[in-house]
This record gives sequence, structure tokens and C-alpha cells, in this order.
Amino acid sequence: MSQRGRKVAIALGLLIALLFLGRWGAIFLAEQWWAAEISTAATIVVTRWMLLRASLDMIGIATASVWFGANLLFALRIAKASSQPVLAQGLTNQTEPPSVAPGTLRAWAIGLSVSLGVLLGSGTSEWADEVSLAGAHLHWSVVDPTRGLDLAVFVAQLPLWLLLQSRILGLLLVALVAIGVLYLLTGAIRFGGRYVLVHPPVRLHLAVLLAGLALAIGWGFLLEPYELASGVRHAGGMAHLYLQTITAELLAGTGCAVAAMTIWWGVRGKLWLVAAPWLLLGLGSLVGELLAPAGAANRTDGLPVDTVHRFEVLGFGLALDSSTVPTPTIAPSFGPSLWRSDILAQATAASMGRGAAAAVPVADRVMLPLGATTRPVWLVLRVEPKTQATLLAVADDRVTANGGPISYREGDTLSYPGFATFRDFSPHIIRPGAAAFDLAPEALGIPAGGWLHRLALAWALQIGQVLTADSTAHLAWRLQPVQRLRALVPFADWGVARPRLVDGELLWIADGYVTSEYFPVSRTVPWRGREISFFHAAFVGVVSAETGKVNVYLRPASDPIARAWASLGAPLIQPASAIPARLEIALSYPPELFSVQSRVMERGSWRTGIVEATSPTGNPGDSVSGDLPTRVYHLEGSRQASALLQGQLRGHQLRLRLVRLDSTARVETAEALAPRWERFPFFQQLRDSVQALGGRVIRGPVRHLAGSAGIVAYQPTFAIDSAGRGAVLLVSLALGPRLGTGRSYEAAWQNLRGEIASFPSPVGPAAMLQDAREWMLRADSALRRGDMPAFGRAFQS
Repeated sequence: MSQRGRKVAIALGLLIALLFLGRWGAIFLAEQWWAAEISTAATIVVTRWMLLRASLDMIGIATASVWFGANLLFALRIAKASSQPVLAQGLTNQTEPPSVAPGTLRAWAIGLSVSLGVLLGSGTSEWADEVSLAGAHLHWSVVDPTRGLDLAVFVAQLPLWLLLQSRILGLLLVALVAIGVLYLLTGAIRFGGRYVLVHPPVRLHLAVLLAGLALAIGWGFLLEPYELASGVRHAGGMAHLYLQTITAELLAGTGCAVAAMTIWWGVRGKLWLVAAPWLLLGLGSLVGELLAPAGAANRTDGLPVDTVHRFEVLGFGLALDSSTVPTPTIAPSFGPSLWRSDILAQATAASMGRGAAAAVPVADRVMLPLGATTRPVWLVLRVEPKTQATLLAVADDRVTANGGPISYREGDTLSYPGFATFRDFSPHIIRPGAAAFDLAPEALGIPAGGWLHRLALAWALQIGQVLTADSTAHLAWRLQPVQRLRALVPFADWGVARPRLVDGELLWIADGYVTSEYFPVSRTVPWRGREISFFHAAFVGVVSAETGKVNVYLRPASDPIARAWASLGAPLIQPASAIPARLEIALSYPPELFSVQSRVMERGSWRTGIVEATSPTGNPGDSVSGDLPTRVYHLEGSRQASALLQGQLRGHQLRLRLVRLDSTARVETAEALAPRWERFPFFQQLRDSVQALGGRVIRGPVRHLAGSAGIVAYQPTFAIDSAGRGAVLLVSLALGPRLGTGRSYEAAWQNLRGEIASFPSPVGPAAMLQDAREWMLRADSALRRGDMPAFGRAFQS
């Protein structure tokens, strides 16, 4: 390469490096400014994680670049000294090497080394979680029964070992290809007729790389027993696991022997010295794969049931209380629930007059203080773009005479038909479904500042509007609660954010889960596209909708992994003792944890049966997240429930209550109850009436309550009109062989007891007329007895 070309190449390299460093610096400053708006603790944690990721990337890129550079430059030096390559077999039929300038090859080698280093080393920042947990010196004090090692070895150390082994294997393979191409270009490796001409130093260099590759493969085989014990690789029972373990250890020894024979080939030049061992290693690997069971075999076969249960309790936090007598303690604390979140959200958006696409409502069920009492309500947040956000409190245990929603207003104990506003908020609040960024004077973000400040923000966030924004503008991003929590606590998997009113403040509460695929013995469960064997609700994330402030708390009675992460996330992650008393009453059983736990207990060793899909959407149970979640099990081929599982929050403790049902407690499955409820003579009549008006009928989830009379199953049915507005059409109820139905839960119960007859409820204009007539009668009755608040409520309705 000419002097001018060398200068141009160096200048381009420096320019690219400066662009990368400039972008990283802009991102670093933007993250610092964003975290400083939340808290000092957030700034410390964000800085720590950004520096860790940057350090890992720099180490990865530097290591890969030096590795490739050393090999390529060494190969060039050998090739230059090998002007007359000699064939090991003594052949003299040689071809002329290609003519390539040494300076050009050296420049290309350096450029290729840097390029390969960036390509293969830049993803090392993704190892931040594995490196942090491996360096936390985690100890579980529980030993795996298959390998006799502490559980922390599998959960904290094994993931990093596997990443290192795969990275070393990749570096060796790419280096072999690059070195081979370079030797071909320089003529150090030539083709002479049927033979390959290789100079001895070249052969030794290739032998060293091949020996390293054999050792890396052997290391992979050595890690296989740990993968088998952790469940990452499937083992067909304990006997099969031991056989696969012995095979893997033999193959690891074979890899070491192959490495030694390859070095010997590099010294002596006998081709069979390298061909035979590598052929043996390939055949051994094929045999090892054939020994692996087809599909996901049960790796716990051969272990005592008590041992399996013990590790599944540890892996999934199954704090279990069992009984065979159904008692009222398994009843939801809120009482019967009539609404479904998606129907309420759709109806709320439709009430804005522009259809469901006009907003992204979110809803959750809570107990809301209203005067001297508390009522079960759905908190629904709907947003008018660029105008305001409105919080609604929709009653979950009451509906109007025609099945429509009833809601409350802040500071008012009276209820109102339809969607009355509980409280208005600025459209700039933190909420699910928010835009990617908010640039306005009222935005909950940082000031746009001077032109250098704006340039850094625009470069980091790729938001060009910042450059031309008004001087009073603020820039806010990560406007969704879960986005904020993920940015601050990236090692946790965050669930859905749920709205809560705590001392008048609107908060978003989300559960932070810690998971692992490497927990031994415990069976695997599919979750978010992965197979996991460890799942705990470790953290509670609280985001203020009105200020954007974030607090994260460690849950009580947490596991060693959660405690290790909490120490790494300090001071942002606070201990369980720091949870304010006002916040404790707003917490609920983590819904995703309960869903995973119910699937774990579906397995045969727990003898519960199959999880009943009680929702038309196919979601097991379709539990209300703000309530005590419940799952129903039934035996295969049976139409009777075999067990009920409920998640309970007792103070700080997450507990599961399992009630096994015998023949005396007759509880039918949803599949058995649905056709019985549809046999009511007017059910089809109501469905036809709704469809004739352009609406549709939707069946809600089958839920269960327990009381002194036994376990009651009930299912709300909804009518959705052409505009998307929803109403409760019917509530169907079953207690043993007896059925009841009505517009409300109370009416269905009265019908089941024979106190009132079942009759078709009006729909459409007839329902609205009946509803108006009933409110007029209530207003007249209130006026006669002098109850003016009740009269005002009825008159307004």
C-alpha cells in the first residue's frame, strides 16, 4: 500500500472510531440526565451498568482483535520465510505462489483483524447479567442430587461457562478459516497435482489452532453433564442421564487426546496422525447425539417424588397449604367479579365517540375506599390524545338495570350510570401505551437546554425534533412504566404494570421476576418463548404516573438469586422492610407467577389433574389480577373438577392453597357447565336479539367462589353493540347440580334458590327504556322519603 493510501486508511479508521465514541458518549450523557431526574440511586445504578457493558464490549473487541491480529501477522511472517514450501511426503511438483505485495497483505491483515474483532467481540456487553451473577459469590447451601454440587454452580456459574466455551470455539473456527485463506494467498499452502504442499512452520501453526479447537470441543463435552443435570439438554430419566454423562466425559477425554495427536502431526507431518483422531472424535460425537432422547423426555424419572417436589418448591416458590375440605377461605376477597378487562377497555374507548382505536385504555381490579366503605372497582385509564387522561372507577359488583356499567366520582359515595370521570390527569403522565417520546413544556423529562445539550440528546436518541424545539421544551422518554423499570433493573423480567390509587396518588405497580433455565431437577415450563426451570417474583416496581419517579423493592422471603441481584442493584433496590405501609395494601399476588406455578402443579407427581381452560380466550382461569387468582383442575376425561388452586397474599408472604375435591363436593368443569347454561329457554332468544341489532355475544371466564353452601361456579355473558359498548347480558351460576341465571349475581342466586323465575332481559332500546323507568321510580321513591342525595343521583341517571 502506498504512503497516501496508508494515510487515508488511518484517517478513515480514526473517523469511524470517533463516531462510535461520540455516539456512546452522547448516549452515556443522555442516560445520566434521564436517571438524575428519577433519583440519585438511579444515577448510580445506570452508571454502573453502562460502564460494565462498555467494559465488556471493549474487552471482547480488544481480545478478538489481538487474537486475530497475532495469528494473521504471524502467518504473514511464516509465509514470507517460506519461499520454497516443502511437502511432507517429499514431493517436488510445486506450483508458483500467487504474486501479492507483502505490504498490501499486512494492511489487509490488520484491517481484517480489527473488523473480525468488532464483529465477534461487540456482543460481549450482552453477557452483563451472567458476568455479574457469576461474580456475586452466590451460595445456595443446597446440593444437586445428580452431581453433588451447590445449586449456585448451575444457576450462576454454568451460563458464563457456556458463553465462554462458545466464544472460544467461534474465535478458533474463524481464525482457522482466515489463516487458511491467508496461507493460500501467500503460497505457503500449495496444490501440487493430487497433493497439498505445506511448509513445516505452517503445518505447526495450523496444528496449534486445530489442537485448541479440539480442546474447546472437549470442554463443551465436559460441560454436557452440567447441562444434562440442569435440564438445558434433555435426559431421559436418571439412568439415561448417567449414560449420557459417562459418554460426555469419555468424549472430553477424546478431545484432549485429539489435541495431543494434532500437535504431534504438526511436528512429524504424518497425515494419519491427525486424520484418524479427528475421525474418531466425529464418530464419538455422532454416537453421543444418538444417545440423546428424542423430544423432551422426563429427566426426573428415577428420582424420589419427594426430591422432585422439594426442588420444584425451591425453583418455583411453591409455598403450599393443602386440604381436602373446601372452605370460604378460598373465596376471592373482592367477591364476585362481573366485568372483564378487555371488554371494559373497549367500551371505555368507544364511549369517547371515536371507537376503540382512539385510546389505549388499561384496566385493573382494586378495592377503592369510598367514604366509610370500600368497593370493588375497575380502575380504567383512557387518554384523549394531546388533551387529557381520564381515570374511571367502574363498579365490578354492580350494573345498571340493562346491564350497563356503573361508576364513581372522586369524593362522592354515590354511583352513576355509564362512565363518570373519577379524576382528570395531564396527557403527559407516565402510562402504558405512551408514545416513544414527549417533547413539550409540560413533559416529565429534562430541559432541552442549549444547542450542545440538544445535539447530544438528538444524537443519542435519534430524535431530530429536539434540535428545533422551543427553549422552554422538556424532553421525556421511556414514558411507559415497564420501560422505565427495564432500563433501571435490566436483569429482571417485568410483568404488566397495574394502576393503583395510593393516598390519592396514581401509581403503576409491576412485578419483577427472576428466571433461570439451569435450575437442576425442577421440571421446565414454557414462558415467553423460553423453557424455564426457575421462576420467582423477586421485586416490586412502583412508578409514579404524575412524577415519573421509580422505586424498586425486594420481596420478603426472597431466594438467594433475588438477594444477590438486590445487592448488585443497590441502592436503587430497597429491602422489603422499606415497603411503605400505604403501599402494602395495594399489592396483589403476581399473576404471571401464579400462572407458571399452576402449570408446574399440573404435572403428574402433584396429582392435581389438568388445568381447566375456563376462559373463551383459552387462558387458564383468566384470573383477575387484582383478586386472589384461582385455577381449577380436572382429571383427564372427567367433567368434574379434581382440585382448586388459589394464590394468597398473607401479609408479605406469597402462599398457595390447594383444595383437593372429592365426590361429595361436586364442581363441574367449564366444558360441562357451558352447554347446561345454554339450555335456558331464552338464551338463544337473547343472542338472536343482540345479533339482530348488529351486536355480538361474548362469554366471560368461568370463576369460582367458596362459601358455606359449597363451591359456586359462575360465568358472566356480555352483549357488545355495534359501537363497541358492552353490557352484562346474563350471569349464569351453578352450585352442584342446581343452576341459576339473572342480570346480576344476586338475581342469578335468587333464581337458583327458586325465589324468582328466570326471564329474558330486554336488549337495545327496550333495555334503555326499562332502565330509565327504574331510575324514575327510584327518584320518585327518594323524593317521597326526603332522601335528596339519592334523588339527585337517580334523577341524573
